[in-house]
Amino acid sequence: MRKLPNIYLGPDTGFSPLKILKAGRLNCLYQGGAIRQIKGGDNTEILRMIYPAIRDQNWGTVPGIISGEEIEEGEDFFSVRYDGRYTSGDLAYQTSVHIRGNRDNTLIFSMKGKALSTFKKNRIGLNILHPIRECAGKKCQVETPEGEAYLAVFPRFVSPLQPMKNICSLAWTLEGEISASILFSGEVFEMEDQRNWTDASYKTYCTPLEMPFPVSVERGETMAQEVCLKVELPAITQRFKNANQVMVPNQQNLAEFPALGIYRSTDIHELFQKDLELIRNCGFDHYRFDLHLYRDGWKETLREGLKEAAEMGLKPELGLFFGEEYSGQLEYFLAEMSKYQIKLVRFLVFNREHIHDDVLSAAALPVLKQVYGGSEAGTGTNANFAELNRQRPGQDLHDFLAWSVNPQVHSFDPLSLVENLPGQGNTVISAHSFSGGKPVTISPVTLRPRFNAVTLDPEEEEIRSDGFPDRFDPRQVSLFCAGWTLGSIKYLAESGAGSITYYETVGRGGIIPGQSPPSSLDPTPVYRSDLYPVYFLFRELLKFKEYRVRVTESSYPLQFSSLLLEGKNEQILVLANHTSSRQKIQFPKGIKMRPVWVLDEDTIRLLRTGKDPGQTAAPASDISLNPYAVTFFKKS
Repeated sequence: MRKLPNIYLGPDTGFSPLKILKAGRLNCLYQGGAIRQIKGGDNTEILRMIYPAIRDQNWGTVPGIISGEEIEEGEDFFSVRYDGRYTSGDLAYQTSVHIRGNRDNTLIFSMKGKALSTFKKNRIGLNILHPIRECAGKKCQVETPEGEAYLAVFPRFVSPLQPMKNICSLAWTLEGEISASILFSGEVFEMEDQRNWTDASYKTYCTPLEMPFPVSVERGETMAQEVCLKVELPAITQRFKNANQVMVPNQQNLAEFPALGIYRSTDIHELFQKDLELIRNCGFDHYRFDLHLYRDGWKETLREGLKEAAEMGLKPELGLFFGEEYSGQLEYFLAEMSKYQIKLVRFLVFNREHIHDDVLSAAALPVLKQVYGGSEAGTGTNANFAELNRQRPGQDLHDFLAWSVNPQVHSFDPLSLVENLPGQGNTVISAHSFSGGKPVTISPVTLRPRFNAVTLDPEEEEIRSDGFPDRFDPRQVSLFCAGWTLGSIKYLAESGAGSITYYETVGRGGIIPGQSPPSSLDPTPVYRSDLYPVYFLFRELLKFKEYRVRVTESSYPLQFSSLLLEGKNEQILVLANHTSSRQKIQFPKGIKMRPVWVLDEDTIRLLRTGKDPGQTAAPASDISLNPYAVTFFKKS
């Protein structure tokens, strides 16, 4: 495995390399025990991924260690064998996997498993991901284990419920006269819409959620599952051009650039003057901090948060969490707030389970809007879109709907994080379908889940074995994070999000390290004195926050993202390379642009010393981006 510079992906991420394999006229990638990006015809994605997953009793995805990997391949076939070992707490499980890609355009994924301990689980088995772009709106023939058949549809809007259940086989047709079918054995499967967690896929999985969970697995218990994919392809294939290109659809509507804000640090609770100045210089709109009104200490948090917001020149965005005694807690809050003469941009109202409650909303939202007439008051969830989509507000009292975003509920590798970026925009489009014309607020966006929304105590802190809090990701300090953030802004802005709060101010989940001394358990001490790449992205991007957003498409979104901003007399195109190799990218046909600002492994050194990495290249019709680089281009 090639060792990448720490600035690319952060320190020692250890993700497996990709290997290209073929099965007849199908192309696919193998990585870390999974088959992904199964394509055929004119580069049409048929399946996103097939992989095994172990979900513990808290719906945590247990990581596996692969051993004994054997790969045999030819020009039009392959065979992969490996053993997997999964451990977490009292859970110990082993698997034996065999994946076969055959010359007749079939792919068979077999798994046998055995419990090495007695434990509780919510799910163990194979998962199949279907791509949104190729499948949304397509009809699918479903056969049940009882031999019955029914016709279903891959949903366009994010479905709160399972769109297909009791599955023994699936058959559907994609663009380009490609027919695909999957036969499942060993369990009963069903499908869910993973866009509820901003994954850009539908997932077919077992066991059905109607079955009780968690269930006890006894030591020595075994299982066996198999998935067989068959694809029929047209005679003419492989007509696509292997080129990275920015494409601008023919549409006139432009979106407003969303108000971008920053979240108060949960890692470091003291902001020094230099920290405050750095954040102020970014140009953010607002500063979110939370008050848990059922706990002691919220008054001090209120005082500190308002003071920090004022010193950074940001409007406060206040998350209010109420317990059962919400009436008294609201009264105490209003009395305390009356001591401060400050305008808030918005209130986000949740119960202590981090979701909305119609009774609470009826008591709190009208009062907050009456007392603070210039401020918005809304609700939704402090967790994933799933919690809002499955429990939508029953009353029209809110000024906006809100939810948070993170890309690692199900997957953790860099490719999956990039692959799922479009799912963020899907949640915004779906929310607009039931929001009654109300705006949407995304608050906050983080690389890792901040808490487990489906446990009995969602506020319980999760700590990894190395002592590093599970809510932080070592990639926060990397160029990858900056490029992923640009992709997130792109899809949320193009879909019409009105306001987005990103990350934390300082610390391991922040955009700068902060001036406080690093933790002795901090695995990223090399970066503790350096500003993170994502800080410089925000600082440069927010110079254009008065511009509007035009939709663009990437010919290869796994390789690069594009964001096009339009001012009165100029266009700014921002490109992010999501790969560890140089990428040549063509601008829209007939357009020449010149680079004006670059963030990469070379310029980050200049930026951290206060120098401007300005560019003087002449306008051109294409550009080569360094690994994980973010570059701004101008067309006057």
